Amino acid sequence: MVKKIFLILIMLLLLCTSAFANAVIMINNVPAKVVRNQIIVGMAASQGQYVLEDQTENILKFVLTKDVNNLLFMGFAKDTVTYTITPSGNNTVVSLSENVLIFRSNGALYSSQVPDNEAFLKKLLVDLKSYYNGSYRFGYNLTEKYKDGYKMVVVPGGACDKAGLKTDDVLLSVNGILTKKISKKKIQGTQFVDVFSGAPATFVISRDGVKKTLSITPTFYEPAYKPEVEQQQAG
Repeated sequence: MVKKIFLILIMLLLLCTSAFANAVIMINNVPAKVVRNQIIVGMAASQGQYVLEDQTENILKFVLTKDVNNLLFMGFAKDTVTYTITPSGNNTVVSLSENVLIFRSNGALYSSQVPDNEAFLKKLLVDLKSYYNGSYRFGYNLTEKYKDGYKMVVVPGGACDKAGLKTDDVLLSVNGILTKKISKKKIQGTQFVDVFSGAPATFVISRDGVKKTLSITPTFYEPAYKPEVEQQQAG
């Protein structure tokens, strides 16, 4: 019991360090106003628990509030995700930061939590850029974790499928990055390669205990954004 209380105290002390997770990306040939509007729509659709709390022309703040209740502490946490949208010629630079504040049940600020959410922030920005500029994809998802990697689900007709990979193959590495070193919590947000580059990647997989190495070229997926359609709707 004493050991359990000690571990909880250590966890609470770790919450006392202020920090921000952040990420940045450039969206090509799209006005900042158009990007700003899509962020609002996209967050409502894909991250529905986040509420738009504050906004200006260049800043959007989304907040997710959760109760925090354990043996030694009762209160709530506010997870704030902030988009900063900056015009850059014909392009738009979007930066994303996250800050988690812990409050006591009476509303008094207790601490700032170090967010371990870099993969989540990067995925939000990659999805946003993909919507406008398209992306290169290999056509697979990862599910169960094994000793040496993750089980694959191969998308029919995708680059991995055409290269001969199969669902239930175990992905060991991509371009030398070992998948077994990435936690299951972070794996879906991890970018093994630059999804905005068409360069081939080296996949090492295991099938029935036999390792195979393949060089696979990704498929380009056209952007969902159609500027001519938006102009017609605006008119």
